[in-house]
Amino acid sequence: MKIISLVSAKGGVGKSTLSLLIAALLSQKHKVAVLDCDIQSTCMSAKEVNPSLPYEVVSTPHLSEIRAQGKRLEEKGTEWLVIDTNPRSFLENPQQIDEILNVSDLCLLPCRPAPRDIRANVDLSEKIASKKTVSRIVWNFVQPRINAQKESMKQAPNLLGLQPLKNFIKQRACYMDVFDELPLPIANKEAEQEINAMMKEVRKLVK
Repeated sequence: MKIISLVSAKGGVGKSTLSLLIAALLSQKHKVAVLDCDIQSTCMSAKEVNPSLPYEVVSTPHLSEIRAQGKRLEEKGTEWLVIDTNPRSFLENPQQIDEILNVSDLCLLPCRPAPRDIRANVDLSEKIASKKTVSRIVWNFVQPRINAQKESMKQAPNLLGLQPLKNFIKQRACYMDVFDELPLPIANKEAEQEINAMMKEVRKLVK
């Protein structure tokens, strides 16, 4: 079973949205599950609103449950597991983040291209970099015409010690619809193209 985790030390960066979209794309060809470790249970709520989502979503806020559910899902034949983490875990439950990073084949760090968001992830990025896990920054809520964002995206890899995915996700209202409607297909063609481009990179990183 391949595991992709989405981690951040800051809320509101789009972890849950990206988790749902990644799971939806992977489920087109594979048996997929989402492990919702966020205390807000956003992915679990999306599944309750849309029971027809083509993957299982399990809410597991406690470390012991994460291990047990991961084993159960693998025994059921799950091929890909997407883990949506709690941004407070890095400070409140670092053991949980350690466990998730240790089992992940790929760790994605969603981040807004803003100095405050980047600084919030400095300590977490050091922990990620200390692991053997393949890891990448995912720039989210990007507004390409804003020069300050371009500068932040340029400086962040050195500050965080992590490289970004080449493809970034722009700020688009259509991404908010994944909580009320099925996440695929996305109504906006450009949004669908950038999500597919991101997933093409992700697949190459997970071998």
